[in-house]
Amino acid sequence: MLKHLYKFDYRIDKDQLRKEHKLMQESNDTSLHNVNTDLLEKVNAGRETGEDIFPTYHDLKDKEQWDNMDTLKIRAFNEYQYQDDCPEMKRLTNDFAKILDSKDITPFFVLQEQNSDFPMHIDMGFQCAINLIIDGGDTPIMFREDDGSIHKYNYDNALLNICNVFHGVPKQQDMKRMLLKFRIKDVSYNNACKRMMEYFSE
Repeated sequence: MLKHLYKFDYRIDKDQLRKEHKLMQESNDTSLHNVNTDLLEKVNAGRETGEDIFPTYHDLKDKEQWDNMDTLKIRAFNEYQYQDDCPEMKRLTNDFAKILDSKDITPFFVLQEQNSDFPMHIDMGFQCAINLIIDGGDTPIMFREDDGSIHKYNYDNALLNICNVFHGVPKQQDMKRMLLKFRIKDVSYNNACKRMMEYFSE
């Protein structure tokens, strides 16, 4: 399991996070982005690696779905600043930064529509991530090994190795899915995992 993710328990006020997402919806300081090929190409261009996202980071067979995707969105502050009216997001960001010894950790909300899936891919532009499921926790995350084998995990809170291993989310059936994601750019998954295990005395 640790190759793919590290699950952990933590005090999280989900009701407050729902309120903070609503505040962000009404704020002029945030943006809502569709996660599709256009957005992925912009992220990849900023990395200046010269690599094509298909098939290096996304399966070529899924390109049409990525091109037309409008069921997966992210909502973030325009300058990745944390406002005082989002105290729970700010608290969690500061807590995880201390635990991981990270100086480059960015929170944003991820929204997945009901009856939609999230094809296999590898995330770009950072090293690992923390996901906190707010709504829609019955749907697992799937990791695909090089030999094609699939490993499925359900979680509430987890550090995820999503920048090194292909992964995806099957059809979200029970309700809309919302999670708070922390993108970590300056700590590798292996180091982050060790630091979290030390913090939680495991």
